[in-house]
Amino acid sequence: MSFRELRTFAETMRLLGYPRLISMESFRIPNVELVADILYWLVRRYDPSSEIAYEIEHEMDRVTFFKQVCDAALAKGRIKLNIKKLYQADGYAVQEMLKLANILKAAMKARQEDDVDYTSLQSQAAQRGNQDLKSVRTLCSDMTREGSNLFFLVEQEISSRGNRQRVLSRATEVSHFESRLRELLATIHQEVDTLSKSVQNLGGDETSLEQKIENKKAQLERSQKRLKSLMNVRPAFMEEYEKHESELHSQFVTYLEQYRNVEYLEHQLAKFNKYEDELLAEQETKLRVMREKLRKEELKVLRGDHAGGDDSDLAGPRGARNDDGSSTSSDDEDDDSDDGGSDEDQLAAARQAAAKAALMNQQRMDHSRGEVKRPRAASGRTRPAGADAAASSGGGRGNNGDSDDDDDDDDDDEDSDDSISIDDEDDDDDDDDDDDDDDDDDDDDDDDDE
Repeated sequence: MSFRELRTFAETMRLLGYPRLISMESFRIPNVELVADILYWLVRRYDPSSEIAYEIEHEMDRVTFFKQVCDAALAKGRIKLNIKKLYQADGYAVQEMLKLANILKAAMKARQEDDVDYTSLQSQAAQRGNQDLKSVRTLCSDMTREGSNLFFLVEQEISSRGNRQRVLSRATEVSHFESRLRELLATIHQEVDTLSKSVQNLGGDETSLEQKIENKKAQLERSQKRLKSLMNVRPAFMEEYEKHESELHSQFVTYLEQYRNVEYLEHQLAKFNKYEDELLAEQETKLRVMREKLRKEELKVLRGDHAGGDDSDLAGPRGARNDDGSSTSSDDEDDDSDDGGSDEDQLAAARQAAAKAALMNQQRMDHSRGEVKRPRAASGRTRPAGADAAASSGGGRGNNGDSDDDDDDDDDDEDSDDSISIDDEDDDDDDDDDDDDDDDDDDDDDDDDE
């Protein structure tokens, strides 16, 4: 609905002389009473003789009213109205009512141009004919029915014409009529006998059905009495059934509590296992970093020992003496031994800490798996180069001459071999071999202390 259509409809109704005031806000919400009143006024204005029951109190009454309006508009003025839009009673209904209002408006304009007042004549004729309207409608329906019957009879006359002409052409004989009547009477008697037999059969069937009905009623009464007696009697095992039912209820409650507890404990166990896995992963990461650090420190120590050996060879024999007869290498050896001892102490402390951490990690893993493993004995691995160097430096401080040079050369060779073997074994050994290395390192530390 547009504003222009609503304004046009209001002006048209005012021009046609509608008594009520129609504002622009009348159809913002559904207004069934106003729409019904306008439609009734328009139809009566278009055809005063139309009979439409103005009843809109109930839903079915409103539907019937709108149907009558649409039928009258279609029959009298060939105006097709949408009953759904009319029933909405809003702006869409204005579009449908505007069709009928425009026709009346055009007729009013044409009447103003023409002097003859056909509307008044039509109203007068309608007022005169209102009294006999029902009788006229009855006569019209009778005329239509009689005309259809006459049409079918005329069609049958063509087929019956030959028989009629044959009967009329011959003379009338009473004996022939009598014989024909007797035949008809015999046929009728046969039909009567057949009908009487069928009536007797139906009577027998009725009796049998009544007997069956009585039997069913008696059976129904017995069944109802038995049902009442069974409802009043308590079953034999009802007490036991109620007892088991109560026990089952209590058992189910217990089962439900235990099931919830088990679910909670499983959840807590899963959280604990997750925490343990994270802790083990963190410990493994720390151990891996510590191993790398120890390996680098060992390499640094070994490289420092090799560099010291080369410098001693270039400087001269360790047992060489000065012009005054004093030894030239004793002080240097003491300094080197002191530096080597401090490095070896740090290395031994780091190894001992790594061994303790690995042992604790292994014990945690064994506890998480449900078993505790004892640490295995240390295997016979090659002693680290730092321990041999410390032992050789501590035991050979008072030696002089060529024996010191030979010992230094042997120590250098052993250090190089030990470094190669340590690197290879550290790359190939697993976690269990790391524990053995820690035990060997502890033994080496004890030897160094001695």
